[in-house]
Amino acid sequence: MSHFSTIKTKITKKPALLEALEILQYDVQEDHLLINPIDHNHEKVKVDVAIGNDIGFRFNEVTGVYELVADLQTWDHPIPPKRFIEKVTQQ
Repeated sequence: MSHFSTIKTKITKKPALLEALEILQYDVQEDHLLINPIDHNHEKVKVDVAIGNDIGFRFNEVTGVYELVADLQTWDHPIPPKRFIEKVTQQ
């Protein structure tokens, strides 16, 4: 069984996150509900910013930073999640 994992980022401001994702040419959606990948059984997760139906960013009020939320077992982007976060942060 897979599940949504969270990875902490250094991003603290939503406008900067939105701009970075748009520069990287992602289709950005705000206040989105991530859905389960096909044949995977886990709960849906509400995120502040999404780039599809299974990858998004959620603000953690305790730490004050955005976290990447994704099912790492079904990650199908050409770069690994940590490198993806680095690219977004650099923008």
